[in-house]
Amino acid sequence: MIQFTNSIYDLIRGKLFKVLFYLIIGGLFEGFALLLLVPILNFTMKNDVPSSGIILVIDNFLSGLDINFSLGVGLLLFFFVFVLQTIFYLLREYSIADTIAFARMKIRRNLYGALLKSEWVYIVKKKRGELVSAVVNDSEKAGNAIYSYLILISSFTISLVYTVTAIIIAPTFTIAMISVALVLFLLLKKTLKRGSDFGQISSEGNSQLQIVLNEHFDAMKLIKGTALFDLSENSVKNAAKRLADIERKILKHNAKLKSYSEPLIIALLTLSIYFAITFLQINIAELFVVLLIFLRLFPKIINLNQMYFQLMVFIPSYDKVLYFTMEALKHVEKTFSYSKFIKVNKGIDIKDISFEYNPNAPVINEFSLDIKKGETIAITGESGSGKSTLTDLILGLIKPTSGLICIDDQPINEINLIDYRNKIGYVSQETILIHDSVKNNILWGKTGSVNDKQFKEICKLSHVDEFVKKMPENYNTIIGDKGTMLSGGQRQRLAIARALARKPEILILDEATSSLDSESERLIQKSIDSLSGEISIIIIIAHRLSTVVNADKIIVLENGSILESGNFEELIKINGSFKSKYDMQTKGD
Repeated sequence: MIQFTNSIYDLIRGKLFKVLFYLIIGGLFEGFALLLLVPILNFTMKNDVPSSGIILVIDNFLSGLDINFSLGVGLLLFFFVFVLQTIFYLLREYSIADTIAFARMKIRRNLYGALLKSEWVYIVKKKRGELVSAVVNDSEKAGNAIYSYLILISSFTISLVYTVTAIIIAPTFTIAMISVALVLFLLLKKTLKRGSDFGQISSEGNSQLQIVLNEHFDAMKLIKGTALFDLSENSVKNAAKRLADIERKILKHNAKLKSYSEPLIIALLTLSIYFAITFLQINIAELFVVLLIFLRLFPKIINLNQMYFQLMVFIPSYDKVLYFTMEALKHVEKTFSYSKFIKVNKGIDIKDISFEYNPNAPVINEFSLDIKKGETIAITGESGSGKSTLTDLILGLIKPTSGLICIDDQPINEINLIDYRNKIGYVSQETILIHDSVKNNILWGKTGSVNDKQFKEICKLSHVDEFVKKMPENYNTIIGDKGTMLSGGQRQRLAIARALARKPEILILDEATSSLDSESERLIQKSIDSLSGEISIIIIIAHRLSTVVNADKIIVLENGSILESGNFEELIKINGSFKSKYDMQTKGD
């Protein structure tokens, strides 16, 4: 609990003080309002003001203000103090609402920001569903933990005000009541502790459901197209059932906690009244106010128990989000450097690089390549030959185990990677499109401004204009989730247009045509050929060899090393691996 308190103190420090200020001032007004009831009730019952402790204090206070106590004065003062208490209560609730909304936003922003800044190798080792669950579900529950904590503080502070007020009025009676209440808390302590266990299981259940849903939504076309409804529904149903069972146990436990607390409290209150009247012979007015205090206090005690239980349920989610955030920050990618990257002047020089994910298992092995400005380079090879890893190395997402990648003779690790990546256009096999218009998809992630003339030129170079003019709202047409309203070739041309809108120095096409039909591939190839001379360097990663025919240089990879290299004519003349695969693919077409 101390660690949790320190953590949220750092998170919401300024707002926490604001909540506490409203809470304390409002509590003081509420306590004073309850104290005022003693002389008011005593005055109505006996028609005078006897010299009882609390009554004398209030009477002396009013005398100091040159005010004689009367029923009208007492009621007016009570109303005034009660209004002030209500105002501070409202300010406190508004402040809590503002604090919780801010905390949830900051928790999500901190986690997602840490993940964005972390190394690529760290991210790809994580399950996407688990990360999404942490950002969405666990961050929501982390906010609930802070809410429970603030309400716990609020209930405790008000309970403390009530207790101090009751002690001022009837000390012996109040201390006896507090002693019994502590026994009650000890009886419920074991029940309250189970909240932490439930919270841990609930967090894991939410993550598992999120993972299953992500996997099945991604596979929705396969599921519907091959009638795998029962398999998919059962998988989701089982994950949802596990989570429902956990939530059912939490709700039942919460109900059990309340059902245990209330009868014990009523029994305590009944015995206390008998004890106060029979043995302590308390002033009736004072007894009435003390009982009123305890009637207001006991629901707070029940609320304290429930909020503590809820806090124990939600803390594991808070801890999980904090763990993910801190773990990601430990793997922060070094992107900053004082050496700015503006444009490619000479080219990219890859010098004898190797890379391995696991020791003694190189994916890229002593690879060297000199890419000059103005060249289109194609890298091809079988699956697992190292093409995608080489792309990640050029993007600076991973660092070579040995060797150097230099841009204009400067090692990539000495260049500001943010500047460098802002000058890269990247198109992958799995085109990432958003549920928005054609135009907004093209301009998504652009660096700098793009005027109408430049926009039209981009669409012409990528041949997007050829299909957009047939759409009902042209560039304002909504393309659906992940571009489902478009064909594969149209999605890829749109992705190329988006890459061009960034005004890149380097364009990387990573298997951009591998899943397209021949006609779509021809149009994409036409787009690529149009870009020659417009961009400093074009790198094509391809399994389909017809895409690389016009490249200035073709590299054939095998087991992370160069097997063959040259332009198309040279590789055909070699009559080696490239020609064999090219002949096989063209015969298949």
